[in-house]
Amino acid sequence: MRNLKKIAAAIAFAMILPVFSAIPLNATAETGESSLFDTVVLKSMTGEESADAYTQGESGMKLNITGKNASVTFGGDDVQQFGLFDDVIIDLRLKIEGSGYNGDLKLYKPEGDLIDYGFPMGEWNRVRYKTKVYEQNGKKIVRLDFYNGKGKTIEISDFKIEKAPEDKPLLGGVKLYSMECTGLMEGYVLVTPEGKVIVIDGGDNAEVDALVKFLRTFTNKVDYWFITHFHSDHATALHVILQNYDIAIENLGYSFIESSVVKERSGDSDYWLCDAINEDVLEYPNKVKNVITPGYGDVYKVSETVSVKALNDAWFEKNNNYGNNSGIIYKVETPGEDILFLGDMGDRGDYYLQDDWARSEIESCTVIQMAHHGQNGVTDKFYAAIKDIKVCLYPAAQWIYDNDNGNGFNSANLKTLHTRDLMRERGVMEIIISAHGRKLLI
Repeated sequence: MRNLKKIAAAIAFAMILPVFSAIPLNATAETGESSLFDTVVLKSMTGEESADAYTQGESGMKLNITGKNASVTFGGDDVQQFGLFDDVIIDLRLKIEGSGYNGDLKLYKPEGDLIDYGFPMGEWNRVRYKTKVYEQNGKKIVRLDFYNGKGKTIEISDFKIEKAPEDKPLLGGVKLYSMECTGLMEGYVLVTPEGKVIVIDGGDNAEVDALVKFLRTFTNKVDYWFITHFHSDHATALHVILQNYDIAIENLGYSFIESSVVKERSGDSDYWLCDAINEDVLEYPNKVKNVITPGYGDVYKVSETVSVKALNDAWFEKNNNYGNNSGIIYKVETPGEDILFLGDMGDRGDYYLQDDWARSEIESCTVIQMAHHGQNGVTDKFYAAIKDIKVCLYPAAQWIYDNDNGNGFNSANLKTLHTRDLMRERGVMEIIISAHGRKLLI
């Protein structure tokens, strides 16, 4: 990825207390006369119910939070129909009074999992999460916890609850590892039920040690290694590994042109990697058994259960987003949901939507790697073409995810928060961010 300055950014999360422990909070509420939230309970500092903690209004409920944390429980007839400890999905609307973005308030499940944060204030935001039905004071309830809410005025509306689908392996037995990042990078490893190993990109120099150690757990062999495009935060790890380590690659897939042409057409500072990878392949034939040039319509059957498709040809014509738009989009088909790897694809993605076959392949994916680290990648139109997004993969450092140039949340000029808003409105409940360490999706 180009034009992003590396900035150190860290977020400290408050510890989550056990379910139904006395959560330290103070909250008051103002509302009108509707009974939409007549069973909402706000808990006081001692954990005792407060009869006058809220009133109702046609749009829902307004909370004025005076303590650091607050908790809201919902226990109406729509909740009582479920069994104790049933898995349910909550869907509601939330608005924080003010303008701009708020990076302090964080929403948590009672189970202790972070739901979301970074909401635009003064707007209704969708909040959708999976939780369990619990019991409190003899009544079934579901709960939503607010952390770092002191001084915030929050409205809640349009509460809905439904039974969650039965849990099953999302990828049908395939394991997808989102590799940890130390800075700017993209790297994913997939392992099929038959034990075949696929690498998508791999990352920059800083990720080499962790990636090599991980690959060594699979007897030092990668069955298919695909590169989306030539930028250093995607392809450098491959270059370093080929030169310095004994990882065997059965099939290496990439599509580059000569470095001199890239330099002449774009001036991209990573132009050198095109020739470097080509030279590595020639110099270390014992490490790369087969070189493939992925292009539109190519299908690689990795195992009996998993295939990888290239949805476009690499594109190296002059344009204002040269390296990113040169990339190949890969679709990984699993026994469960299908995965779309976009690399750093930019507005060129809209062109690929014009092809009926490519569009049908794109729109059927449900696990989506967010383009260009989740900011300023493919267009809103491209994301809208995908019918059902269940999981978002952000290959992003924390400063990118938070749009933080070192001066706090939303202090940079990235587009990450816009992408996050889009996915929030789509109701995506599972977000995997490389900054949070290695994660496994199965």
